[in-house]
Amino acid sequence: MKFTGERYIPSEQGQIRLEHYHRYASILKIITGKGILDLACGEGYGSYFMSKHAAFVVGADISEDAIKHAQANYNKSNLSYVRSDASNLAFPSNSFDIVVSFETIEHLIEQEAMLREIRRVLRPGGILLMSSPNKPVYSAESRDNEFHVKELDFGEFDSLLRDFFPHVDFYGQRLMMGSVIQPLYSACKTGEIWSDDGVKIVNESPLIEDPVYFIAVCSDKKSSLKKLRMSALYPASFDLVKYYIGFAKWAKNTDARISILCAEVADRDEQITDRDEQITSLTIETVRRGQWALSLDAQLKEEQSKLIALTKSTSWRITLPLREARKWLTSPISQTKRYAKGLLRIAKRLYQLLPLSYQTKARHRQWIENISPRILQVSGS
Repeated sequence: MKFTGERYIPSEQGQIRLEHYHRYASILKIITGKGILDLACGEGYGSYFMSKHAAFVVGADISEDAIKHAQANYNKSNLSYVRSDASNLAFPSNSFDIVVSFETIEHLIEQEAMLREIRRVLRPGGILLMSSPNKPVYSAESRDNEFHVKELDFGEFDSLLRDFFPHVDFYGQRLMMGSVIQPLYSACKTGEIWSDDGVKIVNESPLIEDPVYFIAVCSDKKSSLKKLRMSALYPASFDLVKYYIGFAKWAKNTDARISILCAEVADRDEQITDRDEQITSLTIETVRRGQWALSLDAQLKEEQSKLIALTKSTSWRITLPLREARKWLTSPISQTKRYAKGLLRIAKRLYQLLPLSYQTKARHRQWIENISPRILQVSGS
């Protein structure tokens, strides 16, 4: 099966593997020789793990794909798998000595219905072994899971369980790091636990603070409650300390790269701001000049209107002889050329009106060009 985050797959290594397998390992003495329902068994690894010690194990899950995978991959004579909804179990009442349900209840809205069904299928004096993430701690450690629809804090989890089981013991689980001393060439089945509070070292386990998960042992009879021993599980070949040190180095390098990128972005933002200010200034200047151009255009049109009005006025027409006389006095040569051009143009128009043939006019033009080409240039021919 492919790991999606909804169900644990044994191929996933590291912290998630330790957390899931440790829960099953911690209850082996309780489930030995008993009839077990592994509720929400997922792909079947936990049911198979328990079947080596239990009288029989039935794994139940709502996912048909998960059940088919479990049936195909985990085979044992005392192990079976059944598709079933946790809030409506497909089993008769009083069918099991123990119900195991690890990391399931937070996936359901129908949590009361689930516990009611668990109580129904348990035999009198039966035990429920259930885990649930500690909502405030789980969330604070950024373990967002889209498949968790209703996580619980301790008060909510405790109240919910006691509505169905009068006797409940709680245990906490979280990943911790410490120092290990053991023989180099042999495994150990027993050992000692020491704890350090920063002041003194004592030969006992410390109280667990901020558990990420709660594990509850529940029963309708106090005498049926079984104690879980303090235990630890660490990988034989996967060094979590090295893993997290490597991860920390990667994060530090990533932070350094991000800081450099942020500085570059800030510098580019500053450049963009400067350019925006320049563009704004240019835009204002363009608008100002455009307004100035419009003002000049309006002035020009006003002056043109005044000039047209002046040339059409009576006084302009009356003073025309005086203006012409002034030009003859101040610029006689220019005035002579001006009148000569005018007379030539008039002569040309009159000549064009004469009833002469095209050939005759062509001979006249040739004659004029031979005598004085300048005359034709002045007249615009």
